[in-house]
Amino acid sequence: LRDRARRLASAQAGVVRLGYSRSTAFDTAPLVSAVTEARPELRVEVREVPSRQLPQAVRDGDVDVALSRWAHDTDQLFAHTLRRLRSGVILRTGDALAGRAEVALGDLAGRSLVMHRREDAPARHDATLAACAEAGVEPEIVTTRLPFDPLFTDVAQGRGVQIASESIRGALPAGLTWVPLASGVLEQRVDLLWDPARAHPARDAFLDEARAWAGAQR
Repeated sequence: LRDRARRLASAQAGVVRLGYSRSTAFDTAPLVSAVTEARPELRVEVREVPSRQLPQAVRDGDVDVALSRWAHDTDQLFAHTLRRLRSGVILRTGDALAGRAEVALGDLAGRSLVMHRREDAPARHDATLAACAEAGVEPEIVTTRLPFDPLFTDVAQGRGVQIASESIRGALPAGLTWVPLASGVLEQRVDLLWDPARAHPARDAFLDEARAWAGAQR
């Protein structure tokens, strides 16, 4: 009862608790900035949650809304696709593929592919390897040394190339570049998850502004 009263008080006070995972970190900051600029009466509290735990965090009321990629286990929740993002390959600027307009997965043959541990994002991990297999590529997998590395140190140090969404393009450090994958392969979906059974006016206002922000990005 005490937790429920605290959640109700937060909703009435204009507080929205947004859960996100590391895979959506580059989407979270601009989204929160846009929402709070449009609706200064809202206070958005962000909380990092492992991607596999995000749906349950919403169901349990630990967060009011979640920003998720490759959303699964959405039982009892409403999922709205906020954005669809093209995937591409992060390369060093001196790489032979760096000057291309697009890269096919087949072009990565013989290269090491930097990936997070499967348990961090199983759906994305499996989809990536399935797409590589379909393209006739069996890359050597190199596990990232850091769970979240905005500098993409593994690529910068030549350990391999890394597949990531277009949302990271403007945040890459000097010496790295992002080249889109051809044919829209491995397109990434960014979803908002929430529990429609819970009344939450501040959350609903957040969702309205989030949709408006996403529409302006197209």
